[in-house]
Amino acid sequence: MKKSKILLLLSSFLLISACSATPKENSSFSSEISSISSEVLSSEQINSSSEITSSIDVTDLNQNGISLDNQKNIFIITKSGSYTFSGKWNGAILVKAATTDDVNLIFNNFQLNSNYESAIVVESAASLKITAKTGSINDLTNYGKVPGTKSESYFNYKYVVDAKCPITFEGDGTLNIIDNYFGSIHSTSTLLFKNCKINTACYDDAISGEDGINIENSNLYVIAEIGDGIKTKNSGNSKGTILLNNSNVTIYSELDCFESSYDIKVDGGDLKLYSNQYARNQNNYPFSKAYYIHGLPAGTSTASSKGMKAENLIDIVSGNILVQAVDDGIHTNYGTTFKDSTKSLGDIHISGGTISIISGDDALHADNTFLMTGGNIEVVQGHEGIEANFVTIKDGNIKLNCLDDGINGSKKIKKTPLIDIQGGYIDITVKGSDVDGIDSNGSYQQSGGIVITKGCDNELSSGLDVDGGATVSGGSFICFGEPQNPPTPMGNIKSNIITGSFAIGEHTITIGSNSYKTTTIFRYSEIYTYGTQEIKVS
Repeated sequence: MKKSKILLLLSSFLLISACSATPKENSSFSSEISSISSEVLSSEQINSSSEITSSIDVTDLNQNGISLDNQKNIFIITKSGSYTFSGKWNGAILVKAATTDDVNLIFNNFQLNSNYESAIVVESAASLKITAKTGSINDLTNYGKVPGTKSESYFNYKYVVDAKCPITFEGDGTLNIIDNYFGSIHSTSTLLFKNCKINTACYDDAISGEDGINIENSNLYVIAEIGDGIKTKNSGNSKGTILLNNSNVTIYSELDCFESSYDIKVDGGDLKLYSNQYARNQNNYPFSKAYYIHGLPAGTSTASSKGMKAENLIDIVSGNILVQAVDDGIHTNYGTTFKDSTKSLGDIHISGGTISIISGDDALHADNTFLMTGGNIEVVQGHEGIEANFVTIKDGNIKLNCLDDGINGSKKIKKTPLIDIQGGYIDITVKGSDVDGIDSNGSYQQSGGIVITKGCDNELSSGLDVDGGATVSGGSFICFGEPQNPPTPMGNIKSNIITGSFAIGEHTITIGSNSYKTTTIFRYSEIYTYGTQEIKVS
């Protein structure tokens, strides 16, 4: 009988592989995941696999804090230390160490195939670290007979890697995690991805760190066939935040790509987020079966399928973010009561980065305050572009193409809405029967920046519609078509109406000595302008 080997080395010192500080491009992730998925074995193949031998006998294993359950093919670790695995193993790893023990699993071209609910389980330990050695390719696979059902119940856990302690992933090798039962990675505490490369495809929720998730200088490629991509659960007392620092993360999920029980903070890297039909429409999405959610075919569920969702705050400092979601692109909630009795802010803050969104609902939705002080936003297509109770734009570039209102100040928190433009460049195009470029259920005020807003060719639509007052005291305001509520010019601002025949297509707007391009999808006979400098349209 052919024997496959696993080499298990024990060391009394902590072995950490060298890691690159700069994340690599993840363009090859999809082909790797697809290759892994196509090679998934059935449970029958696993049960009939070749005999497994170990280079260390059970006596030595017991003496060094690790033993082998021969009947279950489960390695049981009971002491702190570093354990290096290579080769193939059909079984699982169980950690039952003291709550003061730190356990490090080092994988060096290791393939672990589990027919249980989980492949690696930590029932007790101070922490778990999983290190992929430089240059190695490692596979952790949970083989279920039917997606969403248990294969062989033993651990009573649901994820391929499931721990009741913090987990750290690091190392410059590759770690591939494939699940056919529920999810890929879970910790009842926190997850840290540091200088690592992980590809994972699973049936339900992919990555869950209940108390928080930190992704630093890493590459993650995540597929969640019917669930969320990356999520947290707990909140209050600084718990539940998802931090992304200089990392490349691609997520294909049926539901939310990111779901945070508190904050999401992005500083650098590239994020590519696809939910629901946008996930399944991608050529490199490896799953082909149509599963059902709550009795409805996938893609028709009313469940949340957002790009980013946070209960408290989403703070984007830098980075490139691409979102394609059937629900809101980026979303925060107001008024959620956390476990420490505080309530969620419901804010979105953007100070840098480049964001591109296609969404089936609001592109950017903050129940409370949307604040932009820098960066670039393009809504390629959205229902509403920006919706919040308070919209404050101090700087940055915004281009909105919407089927409903471009910027909507709506009463979300029982306070009078306000749209406040202090700076930046904003170009709004809308298309619909009863939609406005800018719509405030309260007031509109502009003290700086350049605003170009275009209504539709019907009486119910305009470039500006406010329930309260509208003023322009600085900057330039250009409205194609008559605004339903023309602003009041303040101070040195001069208002003017340019008449003529303005056809569909590209136009040049000249403000003083500066020129700007804008595109119209309707014809206009009037353009309303406000500013301290002469404004021309050609």
